[in-house]
Amino acid sequence: MEILATDVGKLALKTAEKGIYSGRSLSGVNEKQLAAHFTKVENKFHVKPRLKKMISFAPMNLAGAGVRGRMDLIFCMNVLIYFTERAAALAGTAFL
Repeated sequence: MEILATDVGKLALKTAEKGIYSGRSLSGVNEKQLAAHFTKVENKFHVKPRLKKMISFAPMNLAGAGVRGRMDLIFCMNVLIYFTERAAALAGTAFL
């Protein structure tokens, strides 16, 4: 499995690439998933290396040109609410 993590913001990508999260950030993640994918170090959770190796990080504006190709697509943090209806439809079809 390969995971492509994207954002228009370089700071958000750098933060995500570090793979270190507060407990508050992961409050919606159940204990089984936390244990499987994170290691607790002091009061932070670090993404385990085997998961981290699967993830590539790249800047991308979903409203513009981006990666083309067939893939499963997950939008995080309600990203589509910031798009017009037409732009949201186009963002999804770019990956078909």
